[in-house]
Amino acid sequence: MSPLFFYIWVFDRPPLPMFLIVLLYSFWILLMIMDMRITLSIKNLIVLHESNIIFRNLYQKYKPSVAITLQLLIETSFVVLMPSLIFPRDFGTKLFFDYQTSAILAGIVGVIHVLAYLSNRKMVKKIIY
Repeated sequence: MSPLFFYIWVFDRPPLPMFLIVLLYSFWILLMIMDMRITLSIKNLIVLHESNIIFRNLYQKYKPSVAITLQLLIETSFVVLMPSLIFPRDFGTKLFFDYQTSAILAGIVGVIHVLAYLSNRKMVKKIIY
């Protein structure tokens, strides 16, 4: 979270180039898919080893397709809306949706998915071998 706060409070929010915004969103989406695929490959161990408490609870209460859909909605809402709700904005001159800060948050969440993917991969290797 420190890169996000550093960007917002220290700098005067310089505009990010569009290619970087697209790259950050793509990074998040790609790694979310990779993390979800490896998590679902060990379906019988999700309840025991999944570090995402929200997904673990959703998976226990609902069938997998509903749990995945709800998790995607929750995470997308978090990435898209959180910067606009938390950080003060001048709504007279700016849009409600702050896509630049949201892109930075998406990149940070993507890093969290990398860590989760590597952890799950290590778990799968322990189980298989």
